[in-house]
Amino acid sequence: MRDPAKITAFLKGELASGPVPVKLLQEQALAAGLIEQGKRIWQTKAWRTAARKLKVKHVQDKNGWLWMLPPVRPPAAPAQVQQQEPDAPPVSAAAPDPLPDAPVPEPDDLVAARRKFMEESMRGFEEMCRKADQEAKVTVARYLQTGDLADLFPAES
Repeated sequence: MRDPAKITAFLKGELASGPVPVKLLQEQALAAGLIEQGKRIWQTKAWRTAARKLKVKHVQDKNGWLWMLPPVRPPAAPAQVQQQEPDAPPVSAAAPDPLPDAPVPEPDDLVAARRKFMEESMRGFEEMCRKADQEAKVTVARYLQTGDLADLFPAES
């Protein structure tokens, strides 16, 4: 099935509640008859076009790829009409965007995945530092016993 309108509507509906694993999208698209058996959604032009039209974000986590719609910024509040004096200069009706460069919050599961990745990375880094510290202590102890500078700077093998 190569109907871009149906594919676009399918993606909007599936991604409306947040990030969805590509594997699950693949299964649901196959069940809905929107893709042929053996085809991958990211390898078909109709799906890529629909995803590009919706500005679908592709994010990888530890379990695979996720597709999600971009965060939606709330619309600006309607401008309030202000009363002005007859001789006063005209007042602009458009209110400026209060936070034009404000960061858009990410979905909670993506934030949690990033936090978990950082914690695991820090544990690995701390372990690497402990190991390097232990090796340095052994090297210095060996130098203090022998007095040979070659013990401080072993040849790279």
